[in-house]
Amino acid sequence: MRELQRVGKVLPSFLKRDLRSAAFQALKLDWPLRSGLSIRVSSHSDWIIFNEIFVNGDYDDAILMAMERAQTGAELKILDLGANVGFFSLRCLDLLHRRHLEELPTSIVAVEGNPKTFRSMMTRLSAQKVRCPVNVVNGLVGYKKGTGTITDFEISGNNRVLSGEPGKAHTVDYVDLDCFPALQSRIDLLKCDIEGGELLFLQNYRELLQRTQVGVFELHDDQCDTNECRRLLREAGFKHFRDLVSEGALSLVLVWR
Repeated sequence: MRELQRVGKVLPSFLKRDLRSAAFQALKLDWPLRSGLSIRVSSHSDWIIFNEIFVNGDYDDAILMAMERAQTGAELKILDLGANVGFFSLRCLDLLHRRHLEELPTSIVAVEGNPKTFRSMMTRLSAQKVRCPVNVVNGLVGYKKGTGTITDFEISGNNRVLSGEPGKAHTVDYVDLDCFPALQSRIDLLKCDIEGGELLFLQNYRELLQRTQVGVFELHDDQCDTNECRRLLREAGFKHFRDLVSEGALSLVLVWR
């Protein structure tokens, strides 16, 4: 074991990343859920996010609240910003099944900025047997036009809009959420996990926020002014706040009307 640790210390970081990726691929960690959905954990990054969403249930309170408050006979609309490989969207669908709400009309718009992570999400979601439409979008969130650079870290959940190292970042267009017809009316649940871009989103989408009933935001004290984020959320009409997770500079905040 000590010899392996010694070897690990001298290996270059890119080789460690490749070895970890090869190990997860060889393990073939697929698991069928009772809802009929299937989960594939194919990287160290997937393992972290799977545990946050499916094991710890970090977002479950927000998802269940949105389901309970959904309007009778109306479509349950979910907006997933920073969708990563689609685990949050799958958790929403899984909980609908567990609560015997499969017949509830549901639609999801899932936006992911990193092109490689987006392709992985498309592959995973397209393999699922789901009734509701899931509109997947590759784009950055914050500004309504222009382009930005998003990092390409091994832990894809840490990717953020930033000037990255050469060969370690992607240039991607910003997406204008106001152009989506599905988002022009009531939004039942908004999840925002865009690694420091949350302040820019809150500043530029005030009307969309006013149409949102339940929101769950990952706020980063070390990347943006989270006090201003909370002020903008209150200004948008959210009256109730609850920290679901608080770890160092990170807070996962549930808000509702």
